[in-house]
Amino acid sequence: MLLKVILDTAQQYRFNEIVNILVGFKNALLVTRQVVEKEFFGIGSHETLSYWRALVRQLLVAGLIKKEIETYGVIKLTAKGKRFLHRHTHFS
Repeated sequence: MLLKVILDTAQQYRFNEIVNILVGFKNALLVTRQVVEKEFFGIGSHETLSYWRALVRQLLVAGLIKKEIETYGVIKLTAKGKRFLHRHTHFS
């Protein structure tokens, strides 16, 4: 779900913005870019902010996603993350 949201948002958001999208927390940036109207907005609201933050960190460590320093920390899928997403496996 997390990797799919990163992909569905064209890999253009930072750590906190991705978490906000998952839990359905609106802010000016997400409203302006009309992300709040997308079907995936709030898709992870059944989990806490802490849960999603921890999962993002785990995926960073596992090499499935990376922070692009050149774009001020935008989260992107790595090649490993794209393969993982296409295999429909679960991360533990």
